[in-house]
Amino acid sequence: MAQHDYIIANQSGAAFRADLNNGLAAIVSQNSGAAQPSTTYAYQWWADTTTGLLKIRNAANNAWITVGTLADANLGLLPREGGIILNQGGTSFIEIGTGTNTSQAAYLDFVGDTTYTDYGLRLIRGNAGANASSELRHKGTGDFNIITEEAAPVVIVTNNIERARVGTSEVVFNDDGADVDFRIEGDTNASLFKIDAGLDEVQVANLNGGPLAGFRNRIINGNFDIWQRGTSFTGNEYGADRWIHNRVGTTHTASRQPFTLGQTDVPNEPTYYCRTVVSSVAGASNFSALVQFIEDVRTFAGQQVTVSFWAKVDSTKNITIELQQNFGTGGSPSAPVQGIGSTKVSIGTSWQKITVTATVPSISGKTLGTTVNNYLGLAIFFDAGSDFNARTVSLGQQSGTFDIAQVQIEPGSVATPFEQRPIGTELALCQRYFNRTRSIFRTYQDAGEFLYCYTLPVQMRAQPNTAVLSTAGSTGPTAIAVYGNAYDGQNVNIGVTITGGATFAYAVTEFSASAEL
Repeated sequence: MAQHDYIIANQSGAAFRADLNNGLAAIVSQNSGAAQPSTTYAYQWWADTTTGLLKIRNAANNAWITVGTLADANLGLLPREGGIILNQGGTSFIEIGTGTNTSQAAYLDFVGDTTYTDYGLRLIRGNAGANASSELRHKGTGDFNIITEEAAPVVIVTNNIERARVGTSEVVFNDDGADVDFRIEGDTNASLFKIDAGLDEVQVANLNGGPLAGFRNRIINGNFDIWQRGTSFTGNEYGADRWIHNRVGTTHTASRQPFTLGQTDVPNEPTYYCRTVVSSVAGASNFSALVQFIEDVRTFAGQQVTVSFWAKVDSTKNITIELQQNFGTGGSPSAPVQGIGSTKVSIGTSWQKITVTATVPSISGKTLGTTVNNYLGLAIFFDAGSDFNARTVSLGQQSGTFDIAQVQIEPGSVATPFEQRPIGTELALCQRYFNRTRSIFRTYQDAGEFLYCYTLPVQMRAQPNTAVLSTAGSTGPTAIAVYGNAYDGQNVNIGVTITGGATFAYAVTEFSASAEL
């Protein structure tokens, strides 16, 4: 070990030679010593035997810069060829770009061969400051593999929370219980497939458009295909099956309208839509709305739901979508809960999809009426007097032509494509609440009173109210009297009275059976 101040003073020959040899010894030993040289120079080497590090003096001659470790091959630095082992008996590390006070990129390149002159694999830290992005870039068409050669899992952690773990037998998301969602985006849908960990549900945007469709839509006749009662209505009455064309004071005409074959404004090639022409009449309690009562107030109770439909108007206007819970009649039922998720939206003169998400309240602590007619209601308000401000977000009164198509209400926060059900299935669903049918009675007796039973196509919601709509018969009888009444949810008694006539007579009876809510 030798150090020197590198100043050769005037002196005798033997002393000069000794001083010079000491200086040369300091040079060849890199000024080695347990303490730094007493006299220092810019860019001077020092082999620090206390720390085992090779150091060089900085340009300002006011600090030492560590170059490497004296005990390691190649001073512990990366060689141009071959490999290197980092081992200082503690934590080993490589720092790139440390100590700078400006924003600059730092990267580590792996070339591998001469295919790429810059890099084949690059680990890079961007130059945008503290929140710069980091990247691992791979060139070429070969596989980019992440491999664990034994049973160790691959774990993805963000914000110090484990998000995903790829193990040897399973892939687990949200392993530590955090509300971590998994989502796949489509070309036009941000949540084509989504696992909502907070809600513990799976949402698939196009599930209802494919073969797994399964009655997610709780609206019946949302496509307006079934019109058993007729095709045009002006009263406060049922029109399109399951739909009430609801009004007070204000007048309107609701009618079935056909889509142009091949149109693409509304998807799924629907056949019909519902048009309501509203003539507003001023009055606080006056309104016009399209309403459906969904059987059983338990429907979606305590859940998030999404209402969606297509709409257009004659000129830009607002409409309001509202849900309501009704606990039925008879006994002492709880009061209705109205204004659930009430949302006012603007619609224009071209078809557009309307989507509203709401949370239906829990029915815990509520009481149902003794008459089984409770329901969850959906109302689309077109016109509403001031008495309805709280329920309609102050929609107000207005006249206009309102067109509605493909109405759907489903669980979750995502509006999926309209659920297509077979027309026979949809008709059967409608007939649970309303039937319009015809029966024929024949007899070979020329007079008498006859009773026969007619079985309805489906079991109705409750024992229906029946009404004779029309009768006809053979020309022989001088009189035909027909009556009908239901004695359960699927069978109707038909009574026929025939007075006079030939030995053969028949009676045709058209009647309705209604078990609407």
